Amino acid sequence: MFDDEERGLQGEPFVLRSSEMLERIVEEKLGKETSRIQLAFSDTSIPSADLKLRRVWNGIAHKRQGCAYNDGVEEFWLCPEITTYFGTDIAPEEIYLTIRDQAA
Repeated sequence: MFDDEERGLQGEPFVLRSSEMLERIVEEKLGKETSRIQLAFSDTSIPSADLKLRRVWNGIAHKRQGCAYNDGVEEFWLCPEITTYFGTDIAPEEIYLTIRDQAA
């Protein structure tokens, strides 16, 4: 689950394998599990990105439906709120992520 005070989101669930994908990436990057991470993402390239996600389908759907992505290992679904971060009803073709341990 994630919180975003600026957008009024509290306890928003990750869905359909996205939690497992994030757990795998956190363990690979940080070498341990942590209870809180800071996740930064963009639809434009981030040179130091920990992960690049590619949209599995064309993303043309009402923003309440979310979108399927692939990280090169597995396919998973991102919650419908993902589109609110990009100001559109269409999910971005690519999303770049950086992950930091917020507990550190």
